[in-house]
This record gives sequence, C-alpha cells and structure tokens, in this order.
Amino acid sequence: MGKDVTKRAETAVTVVDFSPINPVPKEAKTPLFDWHNPNLTFDDVDPANYFSMQDLQVWLKERGADGRVLNVTGASTEWVFDPEKGEATGKWKPCLRFAETETMLVINHTRKNQLKEMTHSPFLRDWAKVGHIVIRPDIAEGHAQIVIDRAPMTDEEDEQLNEALFN
Repeated sequence: MGKDVTKRAETAVTVVDFSPINPVPKEAKTPLFDWHNPNLTFDDVDPANYFSMQDLQVWLKERGADGRVLNVTGASTEWVFDPEKGEATGKWKPCLRFAETETMLVINHTRKNQLKEMTHSPFLRDWAKVGHIVIRPDIAEGHAQIVIDRAPMTDEEDEQLNEALFN
C-alpha cells in the first residue's frame, strides 16, 4: 500500500473587524454603521440611493422578516432618474430619509396617501416627523410596490408623535 499523502488544511484565524487599514481623510463622512459589527453586509457599507422592491425583498428574506422598521429623520426633494436611461429622464421627487440607512424612500402617489393618512397632513414637514414606520412589499392601487405602515408604538410614543405633528 502507498503512503497516505493527504495534507491537513491549516486552520486560518479570522478576525472580524472591518475597520479601515489605510488612513482615513479628515473630510470623510462618519459611517452610519459600526466597523466592529461582524454582521455587516454590503448594503450596510454601500447602500443604494433609493429603496427598490427587489432590494427590500432580499433584505427581508435574509432576515426572515415581513417588514423593515425605519425611523424617519427627514424629508427632502431629490432628482430621481433611471441610471440606465440617464439623468435627463429624471424628475424631482419627495423622499424620506432614515436614521438606519442612507438609502432613501421615494414618495410615490400611493405612499403620499399613506403618509397623509398617518400624519393627517399634506405637508412634507409633517411627514418628516412621522417617526417609526414599517416598509414592506405589497399590492396597493393595483401594483406591486413598497408600502408604508405606522410601526407599532406604545401609548407614550403615540402621544409624543401626535404632539410633534399637531403642535
């Protein structure tokens, strides 16, 4: 019989720390993610500009979730366009900004109505104060799209939101 020449694979020591190795310029924005989080995803490090149905569905599937809870920190108006068709195809669109991600949510007709119902207001300034929301894929107004629901709140949180919106 021949000699056993099977090599054992060496065990690599893996350090899960995504801190930058190279010097970071002073002008670099502070990231919204934790460098020491061993569960960082590509989307945490390089988020898309705007939520898409496909990206949201993948995010939810990876986490076994039905919806994503986000804390609204502001509203802005952005020049939104299809990158495949070029900037000239764009339109100014209202968008929501969030504490958890740099990815914004474009406000379409359906989401406008949902935000008006939640805030009892047609004003972007009030939509920016809506607090925690849940976004999820659904059928609304006959189309598959991302919809918005108010996140479940305690009575105290509901009172604080109403005070912020109506005072």
